[in-house]
Amino acid sequence: MDKLKKLGLTALAGSLVATSAYAGSLDVTAAASIKYVTEDEDEVTGNPFSMGRTISFKGGGDMDNGMAVNFYYTMADAAYSSAGLNIDMGDTGTFYFENGTAATGIMAMKDMIPVAGTEQAYDDMAGDGNGLASMADEGTLGFKTTLMGYTASASFNKGGDTSTGGESATQDGSSHSFALSGDIADGVTGGLAWADVSGATANASETQVTTYVKYVMGAFTSAVQYSDISKPAGTNDIDSLGYGVTFAVNENLSIGASKLDVDFNDGTKTDEESTAFGASYTMGSMALKGTMANKDAVSGASGTDDKHTEIVLSFAF
Repeated sequence: MDKLKKLGLTALAGSLVATSAYAGSLDVTAAASIKYVTEDEDEVTGNPFSMGRTISFKGGGDMDNGMAVNFYYTMADAAYSSAGLNIDMGDTGTFYFENGTAATGIMAMKDMIPVAGTEQAYDDMAGDGNGLASMADEGTLGFKTTLMGYTASASFNKGGDTSTGGESATQDGSSHSFALSGDIADGVTGGLAWADVSGATANASETQVTTYVKYVMGAFTSAVQYSDISKPAGTNDIDSLGYGVTFAVNENLSIGASKLDVDFNDGTKTDEESTAFGASYTMGSMALKGTMANKDAVSGASGTDDKHTEIVLSFAF
């Protein structure tokens, strides 16, 4: 019986070796963190301590035609977070199917301002994302390639039309975007992206444009980004200006500051201003990061404000 078991195991091992070149590979990584968060005094946040748990699966393999297929799936706190699939066609470019992430189009250029801490200036506060590019990233098709040294990409998200005759009365068609980025001069990079974003109702689509310039000089990294959101007729447009700088004190410690100003182009509203200061310290697989942020005139309402302080100790495995 033992001989039969050994023979069976030997045959199984041989078959696995014979087929491994076709099956590709799948890697699993994990991260755990302890987070401390405080908000405004008038906000009830309960226990400020929480734990983050993330597991990521990444796999890939080569096809007979020379193309490569890559897949990823991420779980946060044992629940689906994001997933995606891409086909690398070499010099032709890479095709993407994205769910919850953005590698192509305007969403890949949503916020190019550098931060040293855990969050952007506007994040996790009321009015989160005002004045920034916003396009669906679930079930989105994308393509990226290199043209004359520049990276060009496009993305497409099909609208949820339900009528058999075409566009439904409660949808505004599909969304699509284009982006171009690359080196401008020594240490200077930049990009420009445009999108036609479907609205929640008919005739409510938006035209969005964003552009940025980033400069790296030694330990300093700085960037400025301008975004314009053209709303449907009868609705006020929105534009924003973001800028920030980080400084690498040494190979482990970085500090930085950033700001986002949002103009609602409405005489009855005040410009929204978000400011953040952050720092991070890394040592191997451990990272300690913190951010202090505040926002004035939330969504253009004068006299309103919000605050967010966050400290995260994380470990990667």
